[in-house]
Amino acid sequence: MTQSSTVLQKIVLIVGIVAGLYIAMRATLSPAAMMANLDITLNSISALNEVRGQYGGFFLAFSLVLGMSLFGKLSTKVGLIVFLMTIGGVLFGRLLSLVLDGFAFGSYTPAIQGFMLIDLIMFVLVGLAIRQCGQVQ
Repeated sequence: MTQSSTVLQKIVLIVGIVAGLYIAMRATLSPAAMMANLDITLNSISALNEVRGQYGGFFLAFSLVLGMSLFGKLSTKVGLIVFLMTIGGVLFGRLLSLVLDGFAFGSYTPAIQGFMLIDLIMFVLVGLAIRQCGQVQ
């Protein structure tokens, strides 16, 4: 990360890296337990493969991109834009689910409720960090 990165930018990147690596490790090493928290049962080797590949592989790559940005191999702005697009896509999917599947927030598992809130907070924080990219001297 360049010396001109702000504290907020560093914190956002670190939070993204830690969260991404945690999700990648859980998905790869214990996919059934990870999905059980979401009220999803994995009943086949194909389902295990899908969770390891999609969640594990994707979030590992996500964390690597943010890490490259944190350590100056990519610009801070590139890492933050990748983060914003990723969390924005996830947040869009969650909001679309509320519209299409029902807005009965209490019927969602506590994990999903928490993720909705975390996604929204992180989207705002990453957006603020990106705004600071043009202000850094």
